Amino acid sequence: VPPAGLATPIRKVEETSVLYPILTLTWHGPPNMTPEYLALDVAMDILQAHATSRLDRRLKDELKLVHSVSGGLIGLRLGSRVALTATGKAKTSLD
Repeated sequence: VPPAGLATPIRKVEETSVLYPILTLTWHGPPNMTPEYLALDVAMDILQAHATSRLDRRLKDELKLVHSVSGGLIGLRLGSRVALTATGKAKTSLD
């Protein structure tokens, strides 16, 4: 089975007046429990899994752009789903 892919990225923007803006990035990953999946799982832990993670430290503590950073990796047989979410500070833009 060939890997899933898109010819071009899809961008969906919803404009609403919310107190805390949210930016979510999602993409396809490797099938569950493959060596590539396990490596991505470790990379996701380094990037976002803890308050001392690289993304949290950079975006929240150093640049003071966001309120929180989270993410996840959902393993499926034919491919995984990877997501990173940043919640902005009150009444700020994440553009």
